[in-house]
Amino acid sequence: MNRFLLPGSLLLLLAACTSRPATEQQGTAPTDSARVATAAPGTLPATPTALPARLQNLGLQPNHDWRAVSLGDAFAAAKATETATPFEQDSTHVGYTQELDNLESVDYQYIQQNGVVATIEVDLYLNTAGSVEAYRQDLTTYLTARYGPGTRTELVTSWQNGKAVLRNVSKRKDFGLKLTLKR
Repeated sequence: MNRFLLPGSLLLLLAACTSRPATEQQGTAPTDSARVATAAPGTLPATPTALPARLQNLGLQPNHDWRAVSLGDAFAAAKATETATPFEQDSTHVGYTQELDNLESVDYQYIQQNGVVATIEVDLYLNTAGSVEAYRQDLTTYLTARYGPGTRTELVTSWQNGKAVLRNVSKRKDFGLKLTLKR
């Protein structure tokens, strides 16, 4: 092993040791949620893997409103992106169910108007107040990155004058969230 470093090597070593992102210099690297939270409104991480695992399990994607569907997409195309069998459907809407961990589930419906997806309604059926809060935090971060700052009351957060509304619909031992996205 060479005991002596060349002057150029020493400079490279010194530069490598001192040029860290500001967050690492403070001692902690940002989590995926923090990266999403600090994104400018309307921007999200380029890849779904940058989203928290909870949102990945819901099938959310950074460049769509819900799963692989965006408001304004052709209704027929939106239905084609889903691989599950609908639990209900007619000429105005189609609904799907997804089972989550811990016997939790989510129902979501794409509602069409004039042949395009005009509304997306999502019902999360959860087991505990802690699960509600965890999903609420992740969804709030995700929606804030998509739509900008929201307004919050105790049970409801709303973005862009009601374009996106997240409600805590928990009652006694029934825990859940309802998300409505409108065109």
